[in-house]
Amino acid sequence: MHMAAFRMTLTGWKALLAIVSAIGAAALYGINWPQDSLAERFRPPVLRYLQAEQARRVTEAYAPNGVNKLSREELQPLAAAGATGQNITVNSLKVRGTLLRAVAQVDFRVDGKTPPDGREVRYLLLRQSGFGDWHVDRGTTVKSYYFAF
Repeated sequence: MHMAAFRMTLTGWKALLAIVSAIGAAALYGINWPQDSLAERFRPPVLRYLQAEQARRVTEAYAPNGVNKLSREELQPLAAAGATGQNITVNSLKVRGTLLRAVAQVDFRVDGKTPPDGREVRYLLLRQSGFGDWHVDRGTTVKSYYFAF
């Protein structure tokens, strides 16, 4: 049994409409272009994510069983380390992506030093909400920064 090959030929205005639709879809969903001119727009959600990441790290280090059972004396070093972890300086922020998703390459310091885990450069996946705001979804890889994801 032979299956017939499917073939479609577009001419005239139908061909033009198909080309414009393909270009529009690629621009909206598929082209991973640099958005460095918009990097400042991405700075607040990236900074919030990094601060939350440092807060989790400090809490895990100083209170692995939770903070509810710590005494006042035990809470003081936790509070001091937490305050230090919130002092984040973003040295550079580069962004690539589409109109709906982007990946940020962020080089940062914690309290003027290399982050405790030694990773000064992070790659973060950003998504746009329905209201036009951007938020960091999660960490990602360098590969997704340079290629479509």
